[in-house]
Amino acid sequence: MFINFSAKKIHYEKGQIFPFLIAVLVVVIVMVMITVNLGQIGVFKTDVSNAADAGALAGASSLSGALLGFGMTSDNMAGFGITTTAAVILLLLRVITAIAGILIWIAGFIKQMATYYMALGNGRMAWSSAKKTALQYAFQNAGVDEPRSSFEDFLRKVYGLVPNALSPEETTKKYKIYLDGDDALADDYTRRKIKTYSQSGFSRFMENENKKGYWNEGAFGAIDPGVTAPVIVTSGYGWSQKVENGQLSNFNSFDSGDSYYSHQNYVEVKVTGTIMYPLEIYTMGDMVLGSIRNAIKDFFDKNLPWWLSWIGTIIAWKLDYVMVTLFVLPAGLKMDTQANTTNSPIRVEVARFKRNSNLGLWNFRYGKDGKVSAAATAHAYPERALITISPSSDILDLTKLLGNPSSLFDTTRHLFETKLISTF
Repeated sequence: MFINFSAKKIHYEKGQIFPFLIAVLVVVIVMVMITVNLGQIGVFKTDVSNAADAGALAGASSLSGALLGFGMTSDNMAGFGITTTAAVILLLLRVITAIAGILIWIAGFIKQMATYYMALGNGRMAWSSAKKTALQYAFQNAGVDEPRSSFEDFLRKVYGLVPNALSPEETTKKYKIYLDGDDALADDYTRRKIKTYSQSGFSRFMENENKKGYWNEGAFGAIDPGVTAPVIVTSGYGWSQKVENGQLSNFNSFDSGDSYYSHQNYVEVKVTGTIMYPLEIYTMGDMVLGSIRNAIKDFFDKNLPWWLSWIGTIIAWKLDYVMVTLFVLPAGLKMDTQANTTNSPIRVEVARFKRNSNLGLWNFRYGKDGKVSAAATAHAYPERALITISPSSDILDLTKLLGNPSSLFDTTRHLFETKLISTF
């Protein structure tokens, strides 16, 4: 009997594949962990890349709109400058009195200078607004996946209740308030608490302009429109989940006021650009006498003997004098278009951080030091050489003035394009 039993045990093969299956299962689980980890990193990379692109393009588009506004202002100044200069010419021809002509010129000069300084302020505001716009679009596209408070947490922090203490009807009513984020019948204090605990901290961060949002002067630098923004503006938002009194609660840098670096997750956005557009005054002399002066001097230089060419120089000097005394009146805006558009981009850098998670079997890692970054650069630029903010010389064409005055103010010469020039 014992010999028969031993022979059967030697040839017993059931269960021998089980250790192999366990080994394969461990390998499969590890591979799944790696795939999920790499997939999460890929999602982060896509999010930060999209956020950087969106922020850079939005900022450049804001600058493009500002440049169009400068061109329109320049045209308006040109029209007013021509009418004022015409009044002064009538003075010289004795058509109007000297006092009237002088007063018209002074009033025109004051108005034009006021317009110029307003445009100069808008040159500061343009970059401030562009940086703020870039920050907003970058944050909106950064893939912030912060969960909002649970319904149980909402009840506990707003009303001091737990779901078990409510009837089905009361639970339904409170849940609707939780979804809507408001209760028109509640007092102001309760409505503020409802808004706070029915939204994620990130939603409040994006909506609030008076607390610790990305326009806060104390934390991130003054970037409100009308204020000179720093060359680099950096902002961030962080969020975490912690167990508090046995409940899982959300914490964020907006509500707590602490550094976003201290949280389990954060998004950081850095926007780099210039401080302002250096606008200059375009005078009636630039518009009219500059070309006339050069044409007269060239004519005398080419058609008179060298010993008489000085006549053209003297006439040019006289015209210079007239330009200073009569045509110094501002008649528009000008700037180095190439240097301040194509060669003056706005750059957006976005970083997404998630603290590594050790699950025992696998330590989830999210990029180098838990951070994935991307950057993009964009600018507003003139598509054609004729695009500028300076007024058109056609504004002096009398045939157009009498035929179709609206053609003198062609806004297409002030349209700037927006281009994404680099992403990495």
